[in-house]
Amino acid sequence: MKRRLRKKRFLGEFREDCFAVRFRTKTPMSDQDHEEFLNRFIQMIESAGLQFGGGNGDSEGSGVVEFYGLGTATDEHRQVDLAWLSQQ
Repeated sequence: MKRRLRKKRFLGEFREDCFAVRFRTKTPMSDQDHEEFLNRFIQMIESAGLQFGGGNGDSEGSGVVEFYGLGTATDEHRQVDLAWLSQQ
């Protein structure tokens, strides 16, 4: 396949991977605690050069994490996110 078509279809060297995230808190949080948790989560995601898209409820959330800009989210990124969420 020609380079132009690979780029258009995000194949080969132009492939961009992402991963799904789903989390649930052990105990219900107040609105303020929930907001602080989400802010810390987003700061951690952005500090790794990633971005998060999704939604959340009171005690659970889900979405997709992808590389910010051109690139791909790696398994290392997923392990860092998983470790952070487990600690919280």
